[in-house]
Amino acid sequence: MALWIKTDSQTETVTPQNGTRFTLEELQNFVGGYIEPLTLKDGSIMWLNEEGKLNQLPYNPMANRIAHEQTGIAWDDGIVGNVLIATRAESGDEEED
Repeated sequence: MALWIKTDSQTETVTPQNGTRFTLEELQNFVGGYIEPLTLKDGSIMWLNEEGKLNQLPYNPMANRIAHEQTGIAWDDGIVGNVLIATRAESGDEEED
């Protein structure tokens, strides 16, 4: 199951409509626009809105904390907008262990 993290720190576990992997349209709906992947240390993928900062989306404190703990992003960088954290398989990557 994937975790949808909203900017107000509410979370929801979600599954792909087809039960296997999310479609591009589903990913875009969760983040509210074009998608950008951020790979986490455990191999899962945090899907972000690619234009979130450009569109001045709200800061996402929970996603920001996870991103800083699980990736090498700069400490002065921040995560904005809703995000979806999904496994590689749910994201369409067949190489999941």
